[in-house]
Amino acid sequence: MSQLKDFYIRIPKKLIFISFVLALMVDFVPVSGSLHWLPDITLLILIYWLATCPQYINLGMAFVAGLLVDIGTNGLLGSHALAYLLAAYPIIINHRQFGMQNYGFQAVLVFLAVSLAEVVLIMVGWLGVNKLPDWSVLAAPVLGAVLWLMINKLLTSVIHSQRFR
Repeated sequence: MSQLKDFYIRIPKKLIFISFVLALMVDFVPVSGSLHWLPDITLLILIYWLATCPQYINLGMAFVAGLLVDIGTNGLLGSHALAYLLAAYPIIINHRQFGMQNYGFQAVLVFLAVSLAEVVLIMVGWLGVNKLPDWSVLAAPVLGAVLWLMINKLLTSVIHSQRFR
C-alpha cells in the first residue's frame, strides 16, 4: 500500500495545473450553435484528477473550475460550478472503487456523471433564461464517455513517464 501511496504523492502538481489550463483553453474556444453537443473537457479532466488523486483535487477545485468555465464561456455564473459539484461528488465518494474498475465500467460512470452535469446545466438554463436546448445536447455524455477512454490513457501514460524520469 505504501508504494501506491508514494506513487500518487509523486504526481507533480504542475502536471495537474497544465492539464486544467489546457482543458480550459479548449472549453473557451467559441463554437457555433450547432456544436453545443461537445462535452466539457474540463469536466473530464476534473473527473480524472478526482479519481486519481483526491488529496489535491476536491469539491472546492470543482467549484472553482466551474466558475472559470462560466466566466470563460460567458454563461450563467454558477451554472457550471453547480453542475461540476454535483458530478464530482459521487466520483469523490467512490474514488477507490472507481480506480479499480475496468475502463468500460469507468466509461459508464463517466457517462452518468456527465449526464448529471448536462441535466443540471439544462435545468439552470431553463430557469435562468427560460430556454431549452434541442435534443442534440444529450450527445455530450456519450461523446464524453468515449473521450474518457482516451483522456484516461493519455494522462496515465504522462504520469508514468514523469515518474520514471
